[in-house]
Amino acid sequence: LEDFNQKSFLLDKGIATNWQYEADSMKTLMSDLSGRINTLAEDEPADSLFTKLKLAEDYYDSLHTQITTHFPEYYQLASSSFKSLKEVQAAISTDQSILSYFLVENKVYLLASNSQESKLVKIELAENFGGEVVGLIKKIKDPGSSPKSFKRELEALYKLLVSPANSIMGETERLLILPDSYLSYLPFDLLLTEEITSSSISDWPFMIKKWAIGHDFSMSMHLQTSKLSHNNNLEYMGFAPTYTQDSIKELMVYEQDSNFLLANRNLGRLTYNQKEVKDAQTLFNGEIFLNDAANEDRFMVEAEKAGILHLSMHAFYDENNVDHSGLVFSGYRPYSIIEKEDGFVPMKNIANMQLSASLVILSACETGYGQLEKGEGIASIGRAFKYAGAPSITMSMWYANDWSTYEIIGDFNENIKNGMTKDRAMQEAKLAYLQNADVNTAHPFYWSSFIVNGSMESMEFPSNFNYYWLLLAIAVGLVVLILFIKLKS
Repeated sequence: LEDFNQKSFLLDKGIATNWQYEADSMKTLMSDLSGRINTLAEDEPADSLFTKLKLAEDYYDSLHTQITTHFPEYYQLASSSFKSLKEVQAAISTDQSILSYFLVENKVYLLASNSQESKLVKIELAENFGGEVVGLIKKIKDPGSSPKSFKRELEALYKLLVSPANSIMGETERLLILPDSYLSYLPFDLLLTEEITSSSISDWPFMIKKWAIGHDFSMSMHLQTSKLSHNNNLEYMGFAPTYTQDSIKELMVYEQDSNFLLANRNLGRLTYNQKEVKDAQTLFNGEIFLNDAANEDRFMVEAEKAGILHLSMHAFYDENNVDHSGLVFSGYRPYSIIEKEDGFVPMKNIANMQLSASLVILSACETGYGQLEKGEGIASIGRAFKYAGAPSITMSMWYANDWSTYEIIGDFNENIKNGMTKDRAMQEAKLAYLQNADVNTAHPFYWSSFIVNGSMESMEFPSNFNYYWLLLAIAVGLVVLILFIKLKS
């Protein structure tokens, strides 16, 4: 169980690339030598292999010492990566179960845990299982596909990946999913718990109807970031940029370097993003930045003060260059030679922020999407916010539809304000959406992309009840009572 992405941490903190390269090379060599030693026959000499292994370990230790001496934060993160099963179970609430997945070649190991017991299951996979999952996700992400064409796959995946944990899940109502490898792209809440008996998609037995589902990158990261309360900072701050026709045109045609991936994207005006943050401001109070005020400079100056940070805007992920993935604000100028004035905030800049937010709401496309990193999950914009100190993040796994996003995030915000845990708040928001969806908008593309990652704890908001008016009413009542007694006497 790895904590934060150690390689990204080293590079972000300015450690020389050759140090990281040497460390990676030594780890690979040690793994190779260990494998060769383990496969030796009893009568084969192993002295030379042991000697090489010892030298590699000594050199790796020296590199590690140099790094941890100069960068103590790295040592703290690296040394706290493993968590015992007892620590895990102690952190599980009585109404919750945790499903952790570990893929090894053509097998997946499922560690299912509740607050009392755990169960490890080995699941054999078909040779092309990974390709089949990726193909299924492509269908889900296509609003033009027919859900009936992949319903059998949703049923089969539930039986294969989830049902072996039924004895652990029991009557629990909440699940925390810790996926691995390509399973990180799979929205578990749309898997089907039984065979379909209705032609209406809204009536299908999706997992989301049985469990409130949360996600995280690893158990150690979940335990560590869940401790971040930020003194229960509840100050709301929302950003909703506007995109002019000129800026939209630039977003779509500028094909050099940082915006190459945008060339074929349908990035247009956002109809509901400003209404979304205005509604949230009415709910939480706080401050919002609209139109030109929702710019890069204002975000970098103000965002670290927020307790609830709400970003309703365009975002994109560049598979060719992670550094060119991030958030697009008002005043986007791709031709600017000054990075801080181009209206774009890349992932690496987000990761280096020091947020006070207890919750970050990323109401934007692909904020949960990114490249897979072994042992770490998806290197996404959402994870960059976790590096910046946010314990809870809502994010989207693919292109977010403007209208369905407004509906789901709006209900999610209301549920959070009403004291629900974050996983249950998202569950209720999606169920409300499905209840009102028609035959087209019930397609999983519109509602299953949003997930909640990190701490699922509820947020305690001060009561709206005004005790001043109560005291005033009591005082008036006493005056009336005294007058009545005097008149009667």
